Amino acid sequence: MEIENKVSLPHLMEAHGEALEKEQKALAKSILKCISQKVTTPIGDSLGRLAFYLSQEMTNHGDYLKGEAHKNFDASFKALYQGNLVGKVAHFAAISAILEAAMLEDCDEIHIIDFCIGNGVQWPFLLEAVSKMNKRLKLTSIKSSDEENSECVWNFEDTKRELYGYAKSCGLKLKVEEKELEELVSEIKIMNKKDGKKVFLAFNLMIGLPHMGMVRNLRKSAFEFLKVAEDLIKNYGGKGMITFGDGDAFEKLKNSLNFKSFFEGNLVHYKALLESIESQFSAEFLEARIACEVLFVAPCISSLDWLQTWEEMKSDGYLKCDISLEDGTLSKNVLMEVKEVLRGCESSYQAKIEGENGNEIVLEWKGTQLLRFSIWKN
Repeated sequence: MEIENKVSLPHLMEAHGEALEKEQKALAKSILKCISQKVTTPIGDSLGRLAFYLSQEMTNHGDYLKGEAHKNFDASFKALYQGNLVGKVAHFAAISAILEAAMLEDCDEIHIIDFCIGNGVQWPFLLEAVSKMNKRLKLTSIKSSDEENSECVWNFEDTKRELYGYAKSCGLKLKVEEKELEELVSEIKIMNKKDGKKVFLAFNLMIGLPHMGMVRNLRKSAFEFLKVAEDLIKNYGGKGMITFGDGDAFEKLKNSLNFKSFFEGNLVHYKALLESIESQFSAEFLEARIACEVLFVAPCISSLDWLQTWEEMKSDGYLKCDISLEDGTLSKNVLMEVKEVLRGCESSYQAKIEGENGNEIVLEWKGTQLLRFSIWKN
């Protein structure tokens, strides 16, 4: 059966993508049902697990597993974040780049605007570093819409309380707040009309990282955030920068010729991600690995969501990221520090600098890109 699945599943998934492309919905549904009958558990190799999660909308297995996994949500989050290096590399690169840039500026305060703060796992290391720089730190989380906020698995007040506790232990003067983007824009424009306060702005955006636990497609609002950030840095700020960690498959697939190639590219991406997660769990921790995948990866493996993204991408031009801030070359020190995070895993993970200005770090798992991290600054 395992050998038969390795032969048949790729053909069935390819046929499912072709049926969706040709708008043959009944056929696509029938093929997905056939896939669900071949893989009835998330146990086995990455191909079988990919097929299981892809076909979960045809069964109630996914809902049951997710309900069980939620009982151990915090432990699953910690296990995935600590073991899988995609999120850690994105966070570490952002913190390193922000600290390196801020230390070169004559500023009284570092103001970080975080598009989605989540549970704040990214920031304790930065808090500790800033506490030694004799600078104030303000951390603003962008308040999401009611619809988006209902899907967020973390509570801002809890995150705020945790960060204040950590800042107190470091002796850091910290202010944590949550604001709507429009309110923040007005505040920064007014602030920069006043004299005597030198502020370094750092806009941080992370989407599609494995541990984030979000189902919704944030790319439209995320790119709106980037354009606002660029405008504020260029026209209203003194010095500032943007850090952007992108962990989904969109950026490398946005120039796909058709939905079939876009669909298959997503399959390749999530198969590699499942392999990378599997590598961090030994056989005796099978249930822990399943919980992590069900909670954080399975919601992203949806042919219907991929089709909607493809249609939106082709119908309007909102899914574009063109930042004109000219400076932003990543230093070799940041790359070296990222490679230090990867120490011991070099046979599977590779990190390299890319981009026209050398402003991007790409992280690959055995040749498949899992993360593109970029910076821009003035």
